[in-house]
Amino acid sequence: MTHARDSVRSLAQPARLVEQLEHVAAAVGLEVRRERLEIGDARAPGGLCRLDGRQVCILAIDLTADEEARALARALLHFDLDAVYVAPAVREYLERVGEGEANERAKK
Repeated sequence: MTHARDSVRSLAQPARLVEQLEHVAAAVGLEVRRERLEIGDARAPGGLCRLDGRQVCILAIDLTADEEARALARALLHFDLDAVYVAPAVREYLERVGEGEANERAKK
């Protein structure tokens, strides 16, 4: 039980969560890139796109670790994650982000 608790505690650190999400992304073939994403005064966190036939998650280089985790999780929601190992705490985070996305769509 201690191992599971330690796992959840370590994911409380946003940088660790981003690292775990990047492992999941690699497992499903999602390339993660960090780029400058500025258009005038507009700021975008990035997201999922297709470049030369590859699925790529582009993250703005100036994001906080929390923002990176959320943007990467939103991109991963478009993939079937059943065939890859996802740590329980990471899966729980993905589910929370997915529920938030569903709530946002319902408001529109």
